[in-house]
Amino acid sequence: MKRPLPTTTSQPFFDAAAAGRLSFPRCPGCGAWQSYPRPYCPVCLRDDLELVAVAGTGTVHAATVVHRAIVAAFTEQIPYVHALVDLDEGIRVVSMVIDCPPEVVRPGLPVVAVIDLPPNETDGPSTPLVLFRPRPPGESLEKQLPLT
Repeated sequence: MKRPLPTTTSQPFFDAAAAGRLSFPRCPGCGAWQSYPRPYCPVCLRDDLELVAVAGTGTVHAATVVHRAIVAAFTEQIPYVHALVDLDEGIRVVSMVIDCPPEVVRPGLPVVAVIDLPPNETDGPSTPLVLFRPRPPGESLEKQLPLT
């Protein structure tokens, strides 16, 4: 699976994920969470966002099953579930739901983040991916071995 190439803004997010910590930017001024790393707060325009650890638990807000990859890098994953996930901290993120049949994924499904580390012999960026899977009761963030 193709992995994103970190920027100077997103590198701390990916470094934390590689260390097994799921963290998202939050503005120290207004408290607004950001669903992805960015250089400033879109609410109050402060440029000193903090990376804050989150539990990695949430629920599916909406999902769709992809049967035809629009990007060649995802062909081997078909069918896969592309979802909006509402984290317990109030952040809505876009990701994939894995480790279950696609028909199981519905709005309201409890999920937990899984950090997918790249294989050592990757030919692209060694960026970890944050994916989600159905969450058994009482479970929080855990590290998963590479999928591919």
